[in-house]
Amino acid sequence: MKTSTLLLFTAFLVFCTGPNSTQGRTEGLVNVDITVSTSKLNETKQFYTKFLKFQVVKETPGFISFSPGPGVAYLDFVVEGAEHACARPQLAKNFAGKGMFLTYNLGDVDAACAAFTQAGYPLAMPIKTETWFERHCYVIDPNGIPLNLAHWNHTPAEPTGVSSMAFYYTSHDLLEIQNWYSNNLNMTVERGVDWIGWVITLIAANGTVEFRPFHPRNMTYNPASFIPHLLEEFDGHGLSYTFNFNTSLEVDRWCQFLQDRNLTWTRPLGWVGGNRRCAVDDPNGVLINIATPGWNEYEEEVNCSQLFPNESSSTPPFSNATSSPGNKGDPKGEGEIQRGCVITLITALVLSLLFPL
Repeated sequence: MKTSTLLLFTAFLVFCTGPNSTQGRTEGLVNVDITVSTSKLNETKQFYTKFLKFQVVKETPGFISFSPGPGVAYLDFVVEGAEHACARPQLAKNFAGKGMFLTYNLGDVDAACAAFTQAGYPLAMPIKTETWFERHCYVIDPNGIPLNLAHWNHTPAEPTGVSSMAFYYTSHDLLEIQNWYSNNLNMTVERGVDWIGWVITLIAANGTVEFRPFHPRNMTYNPASFIPHLLEEFDGHGLSYTFNFNTSLEVDRWCQFLQDRNLTWTRPLGWVGGNRRCAVDDPNGVLINIATPGWNEYEEEVNCSQLFPNESSSTPPFSNATSSPGNKGDPKGEGEIQRGCVITLITALVLSLLFPL
């Protein structure tokens, strides 16, 4: 019975540290969204569905979300935020596309590049094979975003669809970016010559998303010879990343971790509809959202003035003012864990009194 009592106390300590834990974690991360502010929603839809065969995951009058493939970051586009009552500065103007490009690893890169050529859509760089065995072409989407359509594996074993995505962008201060992401988002950063990188592992989706900031003079990763604006400093205005977690408890845990880092909130922890979220800015002005699946920028802009008329960046991140209607500041899952903690503690105390160690 002594063993049982010890086990109950151990369970209490582990079970009851859920949302109060301040350790940044990626368990439960199911997807990463990259959202771009645009005024060309229709042209963007035609481009990605016609040429690249991306699947539309969600579409509203002001928002569209594309899935390149299983385990690959979603690519979202949202109408300019300036017209909405709750518009945030980052999304109040279009993303200019400067200083960044996206790389998609394709199984049949020749067919993908040929689709643009046959339709008369100009390629920024014709398809070719590099000395490091990458076969690729470049095309510019309607928003000015360069896309590197590539294939690294020269064996026929690679799947035919999109299997991974890498987000490249310029930075003159790589150490600042490295320190911010490793310290505040708890990411392991790999450093090379004039570039750094980190990989987001989507355990639930069995995929990865890679981020690679690089210095403009690093020509190994910079096709600036034919896309001159890649020599310019990346400006994250009009762009956001969203890390989607399984449950509100996981969002709360991560947001608590960010709060403990003394970061300034762009969006305080709260509810939008049935989704939990918080947000901070990275050093490039990119909006970093931590949210439950289903949340998106457009619904935030449209609904937050109605749901949270007094919300501002100064709102305490764990205030009841940002609670969801019907939840009264206590997410259902969190409340169940708190009740479970109480029951576990009472049981452990009773057993320890009946059977003292």
